[in-house]
Amino acid sequence: MEVEVLVATPKPGEVDLEKVKDMLPFGQVSVNSVPGGMMAQGLCVPQLAPDCDQIVVANAAVTVFVDK
Repeated sequence: MEVEVLVATPKPGEVDLEKVKDMLPFGQVSVNSVPGGMMAQGLCVPQLAPDCDQIVVANAAVTVFVDK
């Protein structure tokens, strides 16, 4: 079984590809990160995190190939 993961995010260089890969327990896994996703202005709640007024959205596509 082969598993391909494609992550689209505003900051593709900040994606830890090995951590993403380690989350998939089966198959031969490959992970790539490309520009995409979205960034939007958010509401900061200092008690939860400092400098948290941006919303970052990443999209991921997981494709699984299985031999018959």
